[in-house]
Amino acid sequence: MYLSLADLARKEVSFQRYLVELVEEMSADKGYADVLWKEIENGRAFICLDSLDEVAPQQRQKMIELIHNLVAIGGNTWIIGSRFTEYKGGDFKHGQFSDWELQPMDHKLRLEMAEGLLPEVQRLLFIPPSVSLTPQHFVLRLEKHPQAATWGKNPLLFSLAAVVFIKTGDLPPSRAMLYRDVIDAVIKTRETDPVWRRSLSRMLGALALWIHEKKGRTFSLDDLLDFFADIQGKSWEETTELVNRLVNSGVIEIVARHTYGFRHQTFQEYLAATELARGLTNDDTKVRANALNIAWSKRTFSRWTEVLRLMVGVLTLEYGKKGQIEAISWLRMLIEQRTSPFGDPGNLGLMLAFKSFGEITKWSEWHKANMVELEMEIVSLWADALLEAARSNRQTERLRIEILTQEVTYLSKHAIEILTERLVFAFHDWSSSVRSAAAQALGELGERVPLEPLLAALQDPNSSVRYAAAQALGELGERVPLEPLLAALQDP
Repeated sequence: MYLSLADLARKEVSFQRYLVELVEEMSADKGYADVLWKEIENGRAFICLDSLDEVAPQQRQKMIELIHNLVAIGGNTWIIGSRFTEYKGGDFKHGQFSDWELQPMDHKLRLEMAEGLLPEVQRLLFIPPSVSLTPQHFVLRLEKHPQAATWGKNPLLFSLAAVVFIKTGDLPPSRAMLYRDVIDAVIKTRETDPVWRRSLSRMLGALALWIHEKKGRTFSLDDLLDFFADIQGKSWEETTELVNRLVNSGVIEIVARHTYGFRHQTFQEYLAATELARGLTNDDTKVRANALNIAWSKRTFSRWTEVLRLMVGVLTLEYGKKGQIEAISWLRMLIEQRTSPFGDPGNLGLMLAFKSFGEITKWSEWHKANMVELEMEIVSLWADALLEAARSNRQTERLRIEILTQEVTYLSKHAIEILTERLVFAFHDWSSSVRSAAAQALGELGERVPLEPLLAALQDPNSSVRYAAAQALGELGERVPLEPLLAALQDP
C-alpha cells in the first residue's frame, strides 16, 4: 500500500477510515478496506508512507506518534519517505526503524545517466547528434556551472538540465535563466498555444507565491478553486479551465486524491520569486508595496531564502533597468538593517544579501558603479562578522558565516581581492581563533588566494592556526609546494 502522510494529516481521519478512501480511489468496493486492515493486523502488509516532509509542522509529531502505534502491530514492513532537507534523523524509535539516505549522484553515475539520456532527448526533440552535444560535454558543463552544479546530484533536475542543453547547445549562466528555460520547456510539451503558455507561466507564479505563503508544499483541489475564484476573482467558467490547464501543465503533479504539489520544490520557489519580482516592478504603488512587504516579512525564514535569492536573479534578468534599481534597493535594505534600532540578529540580512549576489549575472553600465560599491560594502561586513564571531568564540554563528565562503567565488575579481586583503591582515590579530578563521576562509577562495600568508601561518605558535593553514593549503592543490605541508605533518 502507498499512502501520502500529508494527505492523511490534512484530512484528520483515522488510519482505518483513510484506507476506505484509498480503496474508493482505486475504484474498488469500500469493503475491501476491511480486508486490508485485517492483513495489517495479521502482520502481512508492506506499507509505504510518503511525504513526511510535506506534513504541516504542527501535525508532524502527531503523524510520527501514529506511525509508532501502527508499527506496534508486529510482522508488517513500514517504509517512511521524507526529503532530507526536512528530516534530520532520530524521529523514529531505534530498534523499530533504520535511517537510510539516498545519496546524490557522483561523476560516474552522471556520465552513465547522460550516455543513456541525451540520445533519447535528441530523438524526441528531433535534434541531430553533434560533437558539441556529447554526454561528456554536458556533464562537464553542469559540474563546472557556478550556479547549477548541484543539479548534477538530483536525477530529475539533471534530466531537465539535459533538455535545455540539447535544445540550446549550452547551459544558461544563471539559475534563474535555467529555471525559466526548464519550466518553459515543460509547459511547451503540454501547451501548444504560445498565448496560453505565457498566461500559464504567470498564473503559476501567482499560485506558487500564494501556496508558499499560505499552504506550504501541497495543496488541494479546493485550494485551487479558492485561489482562482476568490483571490483572483475569476468566473466559475474561467476557474474551471485554468485549474484543468494548470494541473495538466507538467509543472504540477498529483500527490494524492485531489491533492497536488509542484513537480519539484525548486520549481515552486522559482515561480514564487517571479511573482515577487513582477510585483516589485509593478507601476501600481499598492502592488509594489504588497510585494515588498511579503519579501521583507519573510527575510528571516529559512524556507524563503531560495525564493528571495532567486527574486534578485529574476529582477536583474527579466526587468532591465527597473529591475536592477529594485534589486539594488532590496540588497541595500538588507545590509542597512544592521544600523536600525532592531539590528540584524544572527546576521541573517547580511547573509541573505551575500547569497543573493551569486544570482546576478549581468548589470547595465549605468548600474556597475553602484553595484561595485555595494559589493565592497557587503564583503567588508561579511569579513567583519566572521572575524568578530571567531574573536568572541560564537562558534555556531561563525560556522553559519563560514558556510557562505563558497558564495564569494561568484563575486567580482576586485571584491575577492578586497576580501583577501582583509583576511591576510587578520593573521596579525592577537586572537588565535581569528587567525584560524582567516586561514580557513582563505582556503575556500581557491586559486585566487596568495600562498605566502598561508605558508607563513604554518609557523604560527598556535597549533589550531597551523592546522587550519595546512587544511587551507591542502584545498589549493597543485599550487602548493609539498615540503612545507610535509613538515607540518610532523607537528605534534
